[in-house]
Parts: sequence; structure tokens; C-alpha cells
Amino acid sequence: MKRHVMMKTLQKKKKLHLVLGLRGTLYDYSRISHVSDREKHLIGQVDSRDDLWRITAQSHEGLIKLRPFVAEFLREANKLFTLHAYSLSRPEHSDYMLKLLDPHQTYFGRRVICGRDTWMKTLDLVLVDERVLVVMDDQCSTWWTDHTNHLLQITSYRYFQRPTTTQHNG
Repeated sequence: MKRHVMMKTLQKKKKLHLVLGLRGTLYDYSRISHVSDREKHLIGQVDSRDDLWRITAQSHEGLIKLRPFVAEFLREANKLFTLHAYSLSRPEHSDYMLKLLDPHQTYFGRRVICGRDTWMKTLDLVLVDERVLVVMDDQCSTWWTDHTNHLLQITSYRYFQRPTTTQHNG
């Protein structure tokens, strides 16, 4: 039934569906306590830039930096695809990120999938026929092996330096 309904919808819209990973694909995140001395100046630039935000999440503060040209990418991709967001982050974090990336729900609407009880992503949660689906993510290892034939792996976006010592990233 799902396939029949989705194929009829596709025939009307003539659009493919693009599932986008969030962190590492569309933005980078760092806890402020992990920001290097070279990057500390960014904290003071938050209010003057439209690609950098300071957030408070649970018991820590962080910086979010959008991948260059992500707004243009979403605008153009939306013309060709029906966009979906997929994240293994907590729903609150994904919701917050989508408010920054898509404040008017122009691109993703309610097509957001958050990993709640799993550490792996699956197309079983994307309510679209797999024949009309493309996945763009920076991490192939987060997808179940049988779904990687739909995956277009891109270079991971890493703006912030990573700590050199092993630290818990809760």
C-alpha cells in the first residue's frame, strides 16, 4: 500500500526524494569548552554572521557553523527534490538545527527523522518508495549496509578543530 500511494504521489510531482544528513553534512558543531585558542574569536562574531550560532544544549554551550553555501544548496535542491532530514541526534537538537536551517519549513516541512532508539540510520523510517530516493550524508558507516546503494557520500564538513585528547562528547 505504501509503495502504491507514494508512486502515485511521485507521478504527480515528478520529484525524487533527497534525504540529507545534518551534522557533518550541512553544519559543524563544537562545544565552546572544546573551541581552540585560534577559534575563540568566533564567539564574538556570532551576532555579526548569519552562518554561525551560539547555542545552549543541556548543560553546555556550543557553536554551530553552517557549511558554506548551504542556504543556496537547499534552495536549489528543493527545486529538484522533496527534501528530508535525517539525524541520529536527539529530537530537540534536530528541531533546533532545522529552525536555523529552515525557519519557515520551506524545505523540510515535517519530513524529519531522528534516531531515537538506534545508532544506525535506516530507510525503513523514510516513508517513500526506495526507487525514488537518494541519500546524501557524510557518514556511510551510520547507515545499514543494505541501504548504502542509495547513498551519495560527501566530504564531511569540519570547521572546528577537534580536541587532541580523548574527551567525552555526550
